[in-house]
Amino acid sequence: MSIAFAVIVVVVAVVASILTLASRIAEQAPLAAAGLEQVRNNTSTIPAVEVVNTTSLAILSACQKARAALGG
Repeated sequence: MSIAFAVIVVVVAVVASILTLASRIAEQAPLAAAGLEQVRNNTSTIPAVEVVNTTSLAILSACQKARAALGG
């Protein structure tokens, strides 16, 4: 009988710990979601960097060709 009581006490303690941690996670989840949204907003323009680089290189190449054509 005392073994059963000890097992029940341990199970209750483990469940209480799990519920406490779940409560903490639930409190912090909105903050994490807001942070992820901010990261998404800040990094959404990163694919445009490749377009800017390609366009800049094309402009540079055209300028070099124009300079060469003008004898520079």
